[in-house]
Amino acid sequence: MSSVRPIAFWTILLAIVVLFAECMSFVALSVLRGEWYDLQDIDNARAKHTSIDMPDLRGVNTDPSSFFGGYPTYLHPYLGFTLKPSTDVEADDQGIAMEAFGFPHGGRMVRERESEDFIIAILGGSVAQNLITNGYGGPALVRALQKERRFAGKNIQFTSLATGGFKEPQHILALSYALSLGAQFDMVINLSGFNEVTLPFRENIPAGLHPLYPRSWQLLAGGLTQTQLADIGRIALLRQSRASFALLSRRAGCNWSYTCGALWHSLDHLMARGIARANARIVLQDKEGVDDPAFAGPPMGRGGSGAALTEIVATWERSAALIEELGRSHGFRAFTFLQPSPYYGSKTLSLEEKKMLLPGTWPDIYTDRGYPALQNSVRSLRVRGYHAQDLTEVFQDHPETVYVDACCHTGAHGDAILSEAIAQEILRAW
Repeated sequence: MSSVRPIAFWTILLAIVVLFAECMSFVALSVLRGEWYDLQDIDNARAKHTSIDMPDLRGVNTDPSSFFGGYPTYLHPYLGFTLKPSTDVEADDQGIAMEAFGFPHGGRMVRERESEDFIIAILGGSVAQNLITNGYGGPALVRALQKERRFAGKNIQFTSLATGGFKEPQHILALSYALSLGAQFDMVINLSGFNEVTLPFRENIPAGLHPLYPRSWQLLAGGLTQTQLADIGRIALLRQSRASFALLSRRAGCNWSYTCGALWHSLDHLMARGIARANARIVLQDKEGVDDPAFAGPPMGRGGSGAALTEIVATWERSAALIEELGRSHGFRAFTFLQPSPYYGSKTLSLEEKKMLLPGTWPDIYTDRGYPALQNSVRSLRVRGYHAQDLTEVFQDHPETVYVDACCHTGAHGDAILSEAIAQEILRAW
């Protein structure tokens, strides 16, 4: 009996410690997630990381062909880059799905249409892309337009030529490319501005790239340094380790334990941060003074001076005018909209938005510097007879949460508000 009592004591003590660890791990995981976190949730999260080829939506998977938002990105001969084109798409007499051109979920490039069809092309970066491809803004825009008799009964379709990270002159180049391939449009909506005045100063100019070149052009055009190649190798190793650890932790013995899940979560987070840091070094590596014409381009504002911003905004304004001129010669109406930013304007931010936003960081700094000039361009376009509208105050009367991240992206509610404002301007000017 004397030997049984210590064993029982230590067994009970161990059980209490394990139970305490399990309870604390459950609470910690639930707090981090913001809702109750069960064992199946842990297993689902681990399952997502067991493949090294899985896109990471936080933008931390980087290699020579994948660095924007974690999605595979490919060199394009005319547009700079697109997302991964699909080789399984077949064309027919009416048109071809935009997946074939690297615009996922972008509708169809219509080349033969019926009389009741009404085709709208969308130009811009990720905000414009999400407005249509996320499935919220498109239906809201259709409903708003079809309230007007001229659009009632029309089969409104979208062709998305927008891609995350695009900035002028990529919008007008995408439109010209589509038109040269026989695409037909009744309307073109250009929703842009944020990328134009932020990304060149965040990425291009510090890396010695021409401000108007595609973002991080050196990664696709072969301008990788030894340091960047080393970081790419480091990312590949971390991705493989991340996948291996996720697979190992899913095996018997870990599936029942919150403590094991918390340990996996902590180590996985550390590896994800390591990937993110290497990603930032690759994209933002200082290459000031690069003299390779493949990256430097013509001598325009590479020093980050005010002259660069002036030329960038002038390019945006000229491109907006040229898009509308293309419409006049090709039978479609064009509208340019300056997209909103959570760092600019008089929107009352919700508590959730205040937690997400990062004052003093690059979206805040460069929005504040560039948006007044963009607003002047909108006024100039309107005076010259072009259709342009400033949407920076579109959320002025919406104190609720509309933004979903620290950059510029809106959720379903924000997309619907944007679409309604866009439709109102179109109907007013049509």
